[in-house]
Amino acid sequence: NGITAVVKPLEDKLGANISAMLAGKDIGRVTRYNQLSQEAGSTFAGLFRYMGEALKVGGKAFRRGELILEGREGMSKIDTGTNKATGTGTFGTIVRSPSRALNAGDEVFKQVNYRSKLEAIATRKAQELGLKGQEFTDFVDKYYKDGFDEFGRGLDEEALAYAREATYTNELTGFTKKFQEAVNEYPVLKQLFPFIRTPFQLAKSVVDRSPIALTYRMRHLLGQTNDPKMIAKARGQMAMGGMLFASAYVFETMGILQSATNKVDDPEKGKGRILDKFKDGELMRFKKSELNFKQYSIVINGVQIPFGRLDPYGAFFGLVADISTNYQKLTQQEIERLGADMQMFLFNQSENDPLSMLDKSAI
Repeated sequence: NGITAVVKPLEDKLGANISAMLAGKDIGRVTRYNQLSQEAGSTFAGLFRYMGEALKVGGKAFRRGELILEGREGMSKIDTGTNKATGTGTFGTIVRSPSRALNAGDEVFKQVNYRSKLEAIATRKAQELGLKGQEFTDFVDKYYKDGFDEFGRGLDEEALAYAREATYTNELTGFTKKFQEAVNEYPVLKQLFPFIRTPFQLAKSVVDRSPIALTYRMRHLLGQTNDPKMIAKARGQMAMGGMLFASAYVFETMGILQSATNKVDDPEKGKGRILDKFKDGELMRFKKSELNFKQYSIVINGVQIPFGRLDPYGAFFGLVADISTNYQKLTQQEIERLGADMQMFLFNQSENDPLSMLDKSAI
């Protein structure tokens, strides 16, 4: 949550700046993208300004055992939780302490994202009205205060949607929504799927920043829709994904990126070989226990720094590490065939003339 809170406005600002540059002489679009860029900057600054208030509200949420910004019915990571099995007494309160702590943590980051975005929206609206000086300050203060009711619940839907997305608690749709409803309908499934919303949203977050997003976000990426906000968002996320993949590739070429198994030294041949989890299970267990091998980590001066819990951004480093490990097992013919198949797949997702679509990207 903390990493996403910081990276999300930076992505939005990056996407808006890229879009403003590609818009060229279209003054209307350039102006709108510049507004989005400034709003993202204001949101980023607000994270540090409102963290103290968010921590106080998070402590209150833990003591109460319920969410505050969205109330008792608000969406959280415990999307299949229930009080029926443990009751509402002292025993139930103790048993639910871990979930209360998780919800309190979510409340902190949801609060800081909501407050930062709310102030940024207020600033944007004040600028659209052409307000200056004290009028500007009064408008922003009033808009911010009006964003909460007497119980501290958030009232601004745009800021709430931003806060949910930043904490991966936004509502599911389609098949994933049906799956969540099925788990809630049959409680026995909760033993297998205690969390549903957040894992799906994390997976989607990775896909949105990968080349797979070209299959369903092409029109946004090429600027062919009338939604500047989505265009900037799609471009910012794709740019961030590209930078993460590039960084992971550099780390891999430097030999400091570890995958699930990674290489082992072969003393007879004097070179490394790739472990096979089916044939080399005993050696893998030895590496993890005796050699303190940590999966999915960056090695700097002999210190292993795991990135596996930094999802969704850590997932890009894990993907590159695993791809590199398996890539070394391929023959040259298999590598050439794989490259050709990937190119044809991407071309088939475009219109009849994919190259002409790419030419439109600066429009």
